[in-house]
Amino acid sequence: MSRGVRVLLAAACLSLLAPLALPRTVAAGETGGVVRDGWGGLHPFGGFQLNTDNAPYWPGWDIARSLVVRADGGGGWVLDGWGGVHNFGDAVAVSDPAYWQGWDIARSLVLTSFDASGEPDGRQGYVLDGFGGVHPFGGAPQLSGSPYTQGRDLARGLAISFDGSGVPDGGWVLQADGTVHAFGAASALSLPSARGGDAWHAIHITGATGYAVGRYGAVAPLSGAATSSSWAGYPDWGSWDITRDVAIPATVAGSSSPSLSFSATRAFQAANAGWSGGAILDAYGGLHAFGGLQLNTAGLAYWPKWDIARCLVIRDDGSGGWVLDGFGGIHPFGSASAVNGTPYWPRWDIARSLVLTGHDGSLLPDGSSGYILDGWGGIHAFGGAPQFDSPHYTAGADTASGLEIHYDAAGTPDGGWLADSNGSVYAFGVAPPSPSAATAGPVLEQFHAVGEGMLAVDHWGVTRSLGTTGVDWSGYVDWGAQDLTRDIAAVGGAGPSEAQPVSATARAEHDNEAAGGAPDPELTPSCGAPMGTAGAGKWIIASTRCEETAAYYNGVLQFATYVTTAGPCCHTPTGQFTIQWKRSPWAIVSQPGLFTIPYTPINYAMQFYQGGFLFHDAPWRTLFGPGSNYVVQLFEGSHGCIETPESQMARLYAFADVGTPVEIF
Repeated sequence: MSRGVRVLLAAACLSLLAPLALPRTVAAGETGGVVRDGWGGLHPFGGFQLNTDNAPYWPGWDIARSLVVRADGGGGWVLDGWGGVHNFGDAVAVSDPAYWQGWDIARSLVLTSFDASGEPDGRQGYVLDGFGGVHPFGGAPQLSGSPYTQGRDLARGLAISFDGSGVPDGGWVLQADGTVHAFGAASALSLPSARGGDAWHAIHITGATGYAVGRYGAVAPLSGAATSSSWAGYPDWGSWDITRDVAIPATVAGSSSPSLSFSATRAFQAANAGWSGGAILDAYGGLHAFGGLQLNTAGLAYWPKWDIARCLVIRDDGSGGWVLDGFGGIHPFGSASAVNGTPYWPRWDIARSLVLTGHDGSLLPDGSSGYILDGWGGIHAFGGAPQFDSPHYTAGADTASGLEIHYDAAGTPDGGWLADSNGSVYAFGVAPPSPSAATAGPVLEQFHAVGEGMLAVDHWGVTRSLGTTGVDWSGYVDWGAQDLTRDIAAVGGAGPSEAQPVSATARAEHDNEAAGGAPDPELTPSCGAPMGTAGAGKWIIASTRCEETAAYYNGVLQFATYVTTAGPCCHTPTGQFTIQWKRSPWAIVSQPGLFTIPYTPINYAMQFYQGGFLFHDAPWRTLFGPGSNYVVQLFEGSHGCIETPESQMARLYAFADVGTPVEIF
């Protein structure tokens, strides 16, 4: 192989061709074709017999770009991303192709000279680069008029047309979005299946037949040039985008496209449509789109100043979605349908994650079936979804955070992954093991399959990619030190590979907690209190999420303490209140009922909401702070009051006056 010098940059493709005037001779019984993966692996299907002796292979390196095979199965050629052409089987070496040392910019190879039997012989042809340059070699005629996009790696596939004498006189260039550009004497063609997304790798035209190869193994006919094949044994790799080319040497009776697995079909659909970006769910139910996603939020549920939103599912086309609240309620918005028959825990903030597995004809979630994960690790199927035993159930400990489901080839759930707040991932069913997202501190909020990998969503909105997720983060924002992000739903999985743009403050808060740093009991905005909440004079601010109370004077923190708010049975009111009265000593008692409280003396009581909602000391309690309202049993937390260590309650009682503003988040 000769190495010319030139420079350009990355992507993938291929092409296969025979002269219109010189059809190939196909061996009797020859059917099917060959799939080539990005590492160079060759995978015959439909009964095609291929001699793969000395075929190149680059395990773990996605560098194979284009494939040409002899219709008799005797061998072929593989183009690598630098422009190297590698012959295998009985195929002869190709001389003098274009070559770009160290630059992944070669996209497609077409051979235009043939032996007496009509098979390509490697003497002449063309290499397409990613900018659209068409480079002849071996004496092939120079062609003009092809589209060229300097500095933009858009070109993917090349096919050549021939005049009546079998001489190249033009051709077609396929771009990544499925646009087909004819040049020279070639007639116009189009790809009806293209929807404008970066989804296409290669184009092939042989005689009167033609097709394009898409990501994830998709194959689609060109307009006016249908190609049929036997697809028996056709491979795909689900949502792993590793198919780079498909060569069909002989047209036979069959269908024009292979039947892909559910995961591959759904991934290709998202890439082809160009869906990208995602949306952030904040603690109160607000949605914030990024990456160009146009999201229909009509009818969106919203709970101002109540941290109760837990998980977000969106339809990839942006037409709507669903929000899971902490009690298990599922709230559709946009054009999404209502979800019925799901578990519900009234007044118990224990629902953690939602996965919808039922899909409509467009393979978008329709809410008909799925799963809810509770904080103890219980997996609750609904709508006829198969039931799974939890791989990690911790009764009484609210540590489960994220759930994702694995599908078989037909799209039926057959397992999945459960992630806890420390990032440990537990596979169940037939799901393969997932890379760990473990951290020393409990930072994980959610866990989603995106692109070819998993996306761990942590506190403060920081994400970690386990595998290639391809999220388009353009326009993403966070809330700095305020820990308000509860979920991030990403679509498409085909975005650029830039890092998530996290603010320095959010990153510092996250990294401290991830490293196991102790939370700071000084009610910083990270516990849900927006900056500037405490105004002039005295203020008391409490967080039910972080189980903290802080006293401020003229916006300056005076002291803070861990507390215990309502347990699963009940609810601590949130919003803005005032201290209505103070008593010392006091006793708490209730009317007979489900949550009867016996006569219990206490030292300090301050009512902030009518009906007996108090700040008070709790001599019977030894544990305060995060998790103290869930630790042992259903009634371990308060019945709605804010229970405070006695020494700190004495300070708070002395600090507050009747009328002091109280803000509870």
